[in-house]
Amino acid sequence: MQAVNARNTAAALRCFTPQAHVHDDGHHYHGQAEIGAWLTRTQQATPFTQEATHVEAAAAETVVTLRVTGRFPCSPLTLQADFRLADDLIRDLRLHG
Repeated sequence: MQAVNARNTAAALRCFTPQAHVHDDGHHYHGQAEIGAWLTRTQQATPFTQEATHVEAAAAETVVTLRVTGRFPCSPLTLQADFRLADDLIRDLRLHG
């Protein structure tokens, strides 16, 4: 989260496996190149910051409730981020409201 808030795509990508998958707003992004482009495009179009307000960890999945603040209608938003990890890296991330 710190890397995303700092708009440091390279640092954020180090948190993902090479074959990671992200599902956000009806779109799917596969691999670090697509995920990096998505992160950059999202931050350029609508700068935002996020903070974790709740974390619920389980064996297969970690669910993080996020407060997302930025220059967009209805800011701030509450979103959920469902993480699945492999070797302590994100292999699957699903963002939803």
